[in-house]
Parts: sequence; C-alpha cells; structure tokens
Amino acid sequence: MIDIVQRIEELAIFLGADVDMAELEVQKQAACNAATTFTRTMEEFHQKDMRIKVAILGSELDQKTRFSSATIRDFDPTTLWVPRTLEELGAPLLHAATYGEDDDNDIMADDYFADCEPGLVNETCNGNTLFPVDFWFIDSRSFRLVDETQEGCECTSHRYLKF
Repeated sequence: MIDIVQRIEELAIFLGADVDMAELEVQKQAACNAATTFTRTMEEFHQKDMRIKVAILGSELDQKTRFSSATIRDFDPTTLWVPRTLEELGAPLLHAATYGEDDDNDIMADDYFADCEPGLVNETCNGNTLFPVDFWFIDSRSFRLVDETQEGCECTSHRYLKF
C-alpha cells in the first residue's frame, strides 16, 4: 500500500497537479508514525503467539445438509494490497492452504467448526476450528454478512475487524 501511495504521488507531481508539499509531508509523517505504532503492536501479537486470518465471508448451499451455510474464503493475503501491507508491517497473518485446480477454497461452516453437528453451528461447539485463528480481518465486501449482536453467532468467541 505504501508503494502504491508513493507511485500516485510521483504521478501527481509528473502530471503537474497542484500538490501542497508541506501538507503532504505532514500526512506522510503521520502515516509513518501510524505504521511504526502498528509494527510495535504486531510485535506484541507475535510475543503472545496470536494469529490473524483475513477472510471473505459468503454463503452457499451445503451439499450435505441442503441448507444455506456460511462460508469462509481461504486465500493468500498477499494477493490483496491491504493485507499484504499489514503483513509487511509485521502482522502475523495465516496463509491459505494449498488447493488443487479443481478444489474450491470456500470453506463451509460445518467443515470449519469440527465439533458441531451439520447445520447446528453455535457457541457450544465452536472451540475446535479448522484454522487456529485469534483475530479475524473481515473483507469489507462481506461485512454485511456478520451480525455481531446475534446470539450464538459463530464469531462470538473470536475478535474481528472489518476492513
């Protein structure tokens, strides 16, 4: 993300845009300070052995139960520029599993929560999960699917951040 911002700045200057260089320097310093704070915070995450997973949420028909089920898209966070930048600044992000060409990387809720009965995902059985995640970054394209106030929501035992 930082490299993209630098390229946009270079392009604006090249194109002769009216750039307030003094204000730009103030904003750059603020961004550097924020990056430093984030990096220090991520050092604490590493010391506590915390793991972060970036996800896109969805829903689809579960072929086993024939009910609509929540899905988690498992992907490599380096393919998106925001998670890539967070990882470059020290975030302990979990990466996707290796899937074959014909394999889908959408993981059904019943497969993610190993101890839950098919179609009965709730807070009584959500302790044993497919990924050892402590903190979720939820992609903004799917945040409307998360209802943090819903009783028994699959996400109640984990922290998450919408980005």
